[in-house]
Amino acid sequence: MELAVGPPSRIAAGLALQSPIVVTFSPTKPNESKAEDQSDNGGEIMETMMSADFNGVWALLSLTTPQMDQSLAPPRTDLLRGRTADSIHPVSQEQEGDSPTLAYATFSDITITQPGQYRLKVSIIDMNR
Repeated sequence: MELAVGPPSRIAAGLALQSPIVVTFSPTKPNESKAEDQSDNGGEIMETMMSADFNGVWALLSLTTPQMDQSLAPPRTDLLRGRTADSIHPVSQEQEGDSPTLAYATFSDITITQPGQYRLKVSIIDMNR
C-alpha cells in the first residue's frame, strides 16, 4: 500500500482537505520481506490483492496520536469527519513497470474538527474473513 495523494503536513482544524487522500495497492516485489505484511492479517489480505479479488475488501481511515499508539477516531465520532471508508477499487487497465497499481481507495472531504497533533492511519479490512 502506498500513499499516492497525501494530506498536507499542517491542516487547519474544521476545514475540509481540498484534495482527497488516495492510497494505491501494488503487488509486493519477490525480494520484499513477508514479515512486514503479517501484521493485522496483512499477509492474507495481500494474497487476496495479488489475486485481484477485491470484493469485500475495504480501506478505513482513522486518526491516531502522533506516536500511533492510540486510535482516537474511532472510537470518537466527532474528531474525524468525511468519507473515512472506501471499498478497494480495482484498476482495470494494464500497466507497464516493476510495480503496477492493482487498485486504489480514496477518502474525500476529510476534516479534523479539533486542533492538535495527529497521524492518519489506513487499515485494510477483508469483510469476507
